[in-house]
Amino acid sequence: MRSQPAMTLMFCLLLFGCAATPSLRPIRSGETVAITVVASPNYPGNVDIRNTAVADGMSAGIGSGAVVGGLWGLSCGPFAALCVPLGAVTGMVTGGAAGAAVGATGILSSEKANLVKDRLMRIEQTHPLRVELKRNLDAGAQKYWTVSSEAMAALVTVELQELEVATTRDERLRFVLRVKVTQGGNAATQVERSLQKTYEYISPFSSLAIWLDEQSDFLDISLSSACQQIAAQVVADLALR
Repeated sequence: MRSQPAMTLMFCLLLFGCAATPSLRPIRSGETVAITVVASPNYPGNVDIRNTAVADGMSAGIGSGAVVGGLWGLSCGPFAALCVPLGAVTGMVTGGAAGAAVGATGILSSEKANLVKDRLMRIEQTHPLRVELKRNLDAGAQKYWTVSSEAMAALVTVELQELEVATTRDERLRFVLRVKVTQGGNAATQVERSLQKTYEYISPFSSLAIWLDEQSDFLDISLSSACQQIAAQVVADLALR
């Protein structure tokens, strides 16, 4: 009997989680749809470069610190029940700090980070993602709807978010491309839009040398793949089953 309240609470939390999950409203086949692709204020000027070495170092340090601290706690004899958790927590704090310090040594230098940003900006000039994403969205949408900018068309706004780059200790990089899709109203009324969903594409890791190689088309291909896959996901979510 005691487990019934817990089960009820868990069920309510599950329902809340499902209800809170961002979703889009399906659009009936044959309707007229207006798809607009815009860029956030931080795109493409800002590129967020995050180093995974610090986080990885902290995780490893916390894990090893907890083990060492817990083993130290066993030496307390009859007070081990108190010493073990205390030692584990102390070890986690110490190990996390040490791990972060080690990870910090793998942070990409400012010079190299600027080279990465410059490379991405040059690609954006010759390979604008807004244009490619719009082209892929229109191509996928035309299979289900009439794509138009007319006033009464169902409005779907796709916003490119700030590009994020992750780096490792051995200078391998990947990018994360995110878009926020907002749905609601039509091109004439521009009524408040309440349905939103964020999509992201995470590229595979590749070496810094390849990222900076002007002769390599790796980044162009990866960005094209990101646009294609995100567009396909957006259209699939909007298509009425």
